[in-house]
Amino acid sequence: MRKFTFLATLAFGVLGVNAQDMEFVHNDKILENGAEIEVTELHNSYLSPAIMLRNTGTEVLDYELSVTILEGELLPYCGVDGSCIFPKLGIPMVKSSTAGPGMEIDPQVHSLYAWTEDTGHSVVRFELSYGDVTKTVTAEINYDASVSIDDVNAEKSVFVAGNQVVYSFDVPAARQLNVYSVTGALVKQEVLESAGTVSLNALGKGIYLYEVVENGERVAAHKCVVR
Repeated sequence: MRKFTFLATLAFGVLGVNAQDMEFVHNDKILENGAEIEVTELHNSYLSPAIMLRNTGTEVLDYELSVTILEGELLPYCGVDGSCIFPKLGIPMVKSSTAGPGMEIDPQVHSLYAWTEDTGHSVVRFELSYGDVTKTVTAEINYDASVSIDDVNAEKSVFVAGNQVVYSFDVPAARQLNVYSVTGALVKQEVLESAGTVSLNALGKGIYLYEVVENGERVAAHKCVVR
């Protein structure tokens, strides 16, 4: 009886550990704590494939995700809560949220910026905390314009000219334009047709970041200047 009680207690403890667990995932593979990986940037504005968070347990988890740019390009952190934090080198950007069982979260690091050069480089540290657990992943991100999605997806054209967003898509889909201030505030939203223009004249003069979301997936994101 004593042996059975011990085994039952051990099994309950294992289940308890598995009930609350969260991992970093890249290319659908779970990353080990402390992993250092290299990511190739395939679009001017976001990682491909992204470094994701996944709740692999069976309970709802409260978590905190800190993102720190260690060197190179300063990349905004726009995921978790839908707002963007614009970074300073070496200063952690911290957000907290809740994830249900099986839920995946895209931190959306530099999801709104375009690289300023034909090539780019950044080193980013992700730190995940929940309960008394802390896990880290460090990513070296290298961008090469010669393999940008913008160069190979000719059916998708989005650019800004004369204070207007000009767009053209060959394939019909549900699309939306989101425009953000440099502080990360959403200042304009517009449903897009297959082709057309969206005026930005109502916005004040300055620098803005815009994205086009297609069927729930970001397909274009750049920086623009309203004059």
